[in-house]
Amino acid sequence: MKHWIAALGLGVFLLVAPVKAENIGDKAPADIAAHLATNPPTDLNEYYDLRQHAGDVKFAAVISAATAHAYKVAGLEGVKFVSGCKLPQWYAPVQDGLLLAQAVTSEAEWQNWVREVKTRQTQYQTTWTDLSVGKIAHPDLDGIAATLKATHEALPPSTKELSVRAARDQFGRYGTMLTDQGLLWANDASPPVLDYMKSYIYAELCATDISNTNWLKAELAQNGWFKISTHGPGADGNAWLLAQHADHDPAFQRDVLALLEPLVATGDTRPSNFAMLYDRVALKDKRPQRYGSQGTCVAAGVWEPFEVEDPAHLDARRAKVGLPPIDIYKAGFNSICTADMVALRGQIK
Repeated sequence: MKHWIAALGLGVFLLVAPVKAENIGDKAPADIAAHLATNPPTDLNEYYDLRQHAGDVKFAAVISAATAHAYKVAGLEGVKFVSGCKLPQWYAPVQDGLLLAQAVTSEAEWQNWVREVKTRQTQYQTTWTDLSVGKIAHPDLDGIAATLKATHEALPPSTKELSVRAARDQFGRYGTMLTDQGLLWANDASPPVLDYMKSYIYAELCATDISNTNWLKAELAQNGWFKISTHGPGADGNAWLLAQHADHDPAFQRDVLALLEPLVATGDTRPSNFAMLYDRVALKDKRPQRYGSQGTCVAAGVWEPFEVEDPAHLDARRAKVGLPPIDIYKAGFNSICTADMVALRGQIK
């Protein structure tokens, strides 16, 4: 299932000085946005207070200014849509808080939403805690539970840490899917709260990917790859998973690809993992992929790979590295291609 979850964690946002609406509400929208970037609110009520103080017209301008500021900081001016992990980490929680405050129609409704958000965030984090100690069973989370269970075995500290990080990686990705489906912490959520939770989990996932990349980069620099011959196939797969999702650091992904290539011949890494990372890097380098492992939802229930080199021999290449025929692979993704997913994938670059 690792291969069949689209690449999208636990983020801990810094506790900083709260926004004081009465102090910044009279500033220009661009200045308010810059203040929010350096002083992200730690209390959702601060967004509502800001809207009340600034007024609806100015508040809408603040939302636009926050987006423009984030794109400028990230060096992405002129790009229409980008994935959240390419933007500063403050942006998603700030923008989500602003949008939630903009959607509300009364203070009573706002307070209900705030209570619901807090409850569902707690449920989400509690689900992770329960998984970590074997307290929860859910068919979509069984694989994560198995990964975490392995950490109770007598493993070297680095391998144990790797397992936990891989499990958190998958928890965030399955978390986005379960939220889309309205399950567990998202069951019967109010629509604005559900939208907020989707963004909340995605923001945490980005924070996880960044943290995992930094950890893996340091680990590989000191000890090299988690070879199958020394650490086992599970560790090899978990390390690949972290590298595969290091999309914010394409240079690191290229380095890992070069590291893995000779290990394929010695049996110290799975050929299919090398193939999937090869495709990831090829697309970042604006080249056709070789194995058809990367793609997108083009219609509800329809997933298609991005451009592939020599498509007539695609299945032969896939078989050589242990990947199933492309039609079987596509079928595994079709089920996650909802209408909302199609719309989202059509916007994000």
